[in-house]
Amino acid sequence: MSGWTKEPWFIGGPVQDDGTFLAISAASRDPVLVDIAEVRIGFVGKIEDEQQANAFRIIAAVNACAGIPTGNLEAGGVLETIIKERDELLAALNKIADECYTPLPSRETLADIYKIAAVAIAKAEDGQK
Repeated sequence: MSGWTKEPWFIGGPVQDDGTFLAISAASRDPVLVDIAEVRIGFVGKIEDEQQANAFRIIAAVNACAGIPTGNLEAGGVLETIIKERDELLAALNKIADECYTPLPSRETLADIYKIAAVAIAKAEDGQK
């Protein structure tokens, strides 16, 4: 169990006809809207641009982080980890491309290519756990 409402989230529209609340919503398993949060306005009688922008930012952040455990997000370094893993995979692909550049790679070269790919795949799969 994730402990939070499954993504994607979206703006569900004003909760009250007078426009004093804006709902952050998601579709539940039986396509009924589930209100996750409400953005309440101050004394001006309508949802302000900043509050609406905040609601959209919350939704964008939640949807961008789909599949990442909350503990990992709280620990920080998620973006740095993603960039590092991307760079490692790109380096492995570059090695594979360099090895495959010859018209007919030898059996040993193909074995080396396989090892490079297998190591990169194993590291990526381990990062998903």
